[in-house]
Amino acid sequence: MGKLKEFYKQIFKIENCINSMKKRFDTNDKIHAKIEVLSYHINHRILEERARQKIRDGKRLKVFFLVSYPSKFGFETIYQAMLSSDIFMPYIFVVHPRDKFFNKYQSYVLEAKEAYELFLQQGYNTIFGYDEMMRPTGLEKENPDIIFLNFPNMFQECHYKNININYNYLTCYIPYGMHIANNFGYHFENYHINTSWKIFADTYFSYYRYLERSIYNGLNVVLAGYPKLDCYYSGTNEIENRKRKCVIYAPHWSIKTKSVDNNMSTFHLYQQYFLKLLDKYSDIDFYFKPHPDLKYRIQELYDQNINIGISPKEYEKYINIWKSKKNGYVLLDGTYIPLFQKSDCLITDSISFIAEFLPSNHPCIFLLNPEKEDLYENINEFGKEILSKYYCCLNEVEIESAFKQCVIEENDNKKTSREDILEREFINLGNSGVYICDYLTKILT
Repeated sequence: MGKLKEFYKQIFKIENCINSMKKRFDTNDKIHAKIEVLSYHINHRILEERARQKIRDGKRLKVFFLVSYPSKFGFETIYQAMLSSDIFMPYIFVVHPRDKFFNKYQSYVLEAKEAYELFLQQGYNTIFGYDEMMRPTGLEKENPDIIFLNFPNMFQECHYKNININYNYLTCYIPYGMHIANNFGYHFENYHINTSWKIFADTYFSYYRYLERSIYNGLNVVLAGYPKLDCYYSGTNEIENRKRKCVIYAPHWSIKTKSVDNNMSTFHLYQQYFLKLLDKYSDIDFYFKPHPDLKYRIQELYDQNINIGISPKEYEKYINIWKSKKNGYVLLDGTYIPLFQKSDCLITDSISFIAEFLPSNHPCIFLLNPEKEDLYENINEFGKEILSKYYCCLNEVEIESAFKQCVIEENDNKKTSREDILEREFINLGNSGVYICDYLTKILT
């Protein structure tokens, strides 16, 4: 106990130093932000020591994987590794990113309940973040030791705010999408990311960006790989049992957005074209895998009286039409990597998917938005390199040509060059979840 008291004395000295620095540099926003982030990391030192003491006392650490969308759940292999651990006790904690509007939109309530039931049915230790009246129960009631997050901007429309969670718990941040967007500030200088206890970088590209260019100099970054990709290497091979070809259409949500890092979606341009494609190639199975926020974006544009050729009701009808096709399937929730693994081709305008699809070794047709002045403005250099090994299209004629080449004729002449990127930039493929569990075990014991 003497060592623990001395530890707290040192922490209090540092906190006093930080407070005096805040007063001194209060007019300098950048310096003040750095000092503020440092105060979070000092608090994490205290929480770390408490966690170590808990382990020394023979208790297990309660770990929450905070899930806002089942389709964005990328923690499976970490959860499984911790389930076999002697020091961790993992749980899925289900929330909804728009719970402030539960009273206005009953569909949000339904989504939250369905997500909870989904994880419960799959055998996870699952906790619902709301009571019978759909009021947030708060994390304080459960008192976890470690929380995994993958949604940095949940503070906007949700009770469970990143900034509070980061301060009160040992938080681990893993992005729900890989770092492909050309938005340096959002990914690498985001306050809600950098105040996490640990950031687990997905690729060498991301890791060195944190170290070399972030104003926080990678203070809490660990190169670990991307756990979501682990199931590519789990040993299961659905391709062997498949007799028909499989194509995925995965549109992004960002229809007519103003920000540079978005405005990628081409769904409003090609929605009907893909229904025709289903009819034309009836011997091929087509999967519709929209971004979870696409329906919200369609609703927003409808509320703003912006005509994009499809209303919220027409979007629901569109999904039902897709389901009614003998070769049409819809995937709105759940993991999608197994679908990537068994597919013959991905057709998408979602840039995060282009990196996640790479380990499949299958071709991708990427839909460039012809409404953008600079077609690649929202894609960083890593993403551009990946796209140069895919098949980029600007119109229906180009899509049809690429489709015939890649899917019908099975002529993928860029496969070898994609394998080179995979070998050079990715790490711990198939083993990232175990690596993260082992890393946390080592630093806490």
